[in-house]
Amino acid sequence: MDKKQLIAAINNRMTRKLWESELASLDRILFTVEYHPELKGISVEELAGRLVNKRGLFGDYDIRQMFPTAVAKAKEQGYPLEEQEDITSRYQVAFGFCVNEKPKTIGEVFQAVQAKLEECGLLPDEYFSLSVTVSENDPWPRGRWVASYAVTGSNEGHYLHVGVVVQHDEKWLKETHARYVGIFREAEADAISARLYANALLRLERNTETLIPVLIGKTCREGASGMELIYKSASKIAEFLA
Repeated sequence: MDKKQLIAAINNRMTRKLWESELASLDRILFTVEYHPELKGISVEELAGRLVNKRGLFGDYDIRQMFPTAVAKAKEQGYPLEEQEDITSRYQVAFGFCVNEKPKTIGEVFQAVQAKLEECGLLPDEYFSLSVTVSENDPWPRGRWVASYAVTGSNEGHYLHVGVVVQHDEKWLKETHARYVGIFREAEADAISARLYANALLRLERNTETLIPVLIGKTCREGASGMELIYKSASKIAEFLA
């Protein structure tokens, strides 16, 4: 299957010509077809039928969802992929898309942050370590924001706290929904009412955010000089992890 054949098959089904952005996506689509096991042997007409709906509109959502798996399979077969990383994750780049992102461990991120603070002369002088609630081999939390802040100590110095603000994932939501349904059923609610009550509670839970502590530090300096150090350290970490 080549690109010209696919364009012709798509145009036969559409009420307009493909836009430039849609034409550009066809290379990624053909790559996905070549490497995704579920698309092996698909014909040009079958593929065009999946890309154009009954109203003659182009849409590659289903094929786009298969792209990360195709990238992983291509790598297994020796396809040259660009491997990149940032401070908290590693990922592959194909056709301009970042795919198959995997978080680094908390230990790896800690070492990078510690080196950065040392480089800037901002490493807390008493200690800087992982929070007691996490392990160095835990994956760095997938969160929306990093919270890095200074806390005034009552005596003997000040503290640095670093955490990641996360929302509940789909697995947690499904498990919690089932638990709520079970609770309402035990309270003799019928099945429909139990699901309605559970859905109502889950709507409140869905947007709840939780701060996961990951790093902690302390300076033994007291007063304004100690607070200034910790404040600058917190700001540098926020800048580094942003």
